[in-house]
Amino acid sequence: MKKSLVYILSSIMLIVTIDWALGSLFDSLYAKILLGQTGGKINYYLRQKDFSVVVMGNSRALYQINPDSLGSNCFNLSHAGMSQIFHTGLVHVLEQEKKMPRLILLHLEPEEFTFADHGTDIQNLKYYYGKDSLVTAYLRNVSPYERFKFLFHLYRYNGRAASILKNYWYSRRPLPPTNGFESLVATDRDSINTFYSAEKIEPIKTTALNEVQVEYLEEFIKTCSRSNTKLVCFTSPLFTEPRGLNQVTAKLTAILARHKVPYISADEIDVTKYPHRQWLWKDAHHLTNYGAAIESKLLADWFMLNHKIIE
Repeated sequence: MKKSLVYILSSIMLIVTIDWALGSLFDSLYAKILLGQTGGKINYYLRQKDFSVVVMGNSRALYQINPDSLGSNCFNLSHAGMSQIFHTGLVHVLEQEKKMPRLILLHLEPEEFTFADHGTDIQNLKYYYGKDSLVTAYLRNVSPYERFKFLFHLYRYNGRAASILKNYWYSRRPLPPTNGFESLVATDRDSINTFYSAEKIEPIKTTALNEVQVEYLEEFIKTCSRSNTKLVCFTSPLFTEPRGLNQVTAKLTAILARHKVPYISADEIDVTKYPHRQWLWKDAHHLTNYGAAIESKLLADWFMLNHKIIE
């Protein structure tokens, strides 16, 4: 019995030691990566000079808004596939790190605000568990067991070890300056992909807004307000809009108006009015580098006409 107890205690101590040692190692590696969407892009931004304008959003901002069109002191901090909870967590990190810009241009996906929220996208900010209060709270809400999982230091890097090691290796050599923008280069198959994906677009199941999703957006607005950061929201156009989208957009517009947040709708930056519009699209949701150049210019034109917004 005594030997069994000693064995169990020794095993637990070994596991704790290994977990602490490897967790500390990955903490060190993570802090050094400067590229990739598993934290490197955030690290890169935090190490740069202060930017006046920052673009945030999902892939329809990452691949479509070239900061060069909005000025030399602009950075695209968008992350593909991420929803509003991630953006809200990230902007809270920026506030904590004292890296809030003068203006944030936030991409909104209206249909996303009708979905039931599971909050799993916040797991892409697991590094900040215990470091940022809002991210920590959001992570604990993912499941009743999350706070216990984080007792293991390595849990922060679950499923991300390979990408962190790869990005750390590439970050060791000098990297060219970047503004965070990534373009989708046009190919001969884009038209086929666009029409095929457009046929798969279904009507929105419900036009009622999910209260939790709206709370994430309102928390984002509060964070900007605390830092005196001007917030402007926008939505990129779609090749084909799903039925019901206008109703959802109208409700979202009303919420933003209540908070006095300007909103640039897809209609105001609509590239579908251009001739041969199918050549501007990678698929029904994303623009190619040619389409991105047009959308970026339309956004820049909007700011030129509404220059008082950022004064």
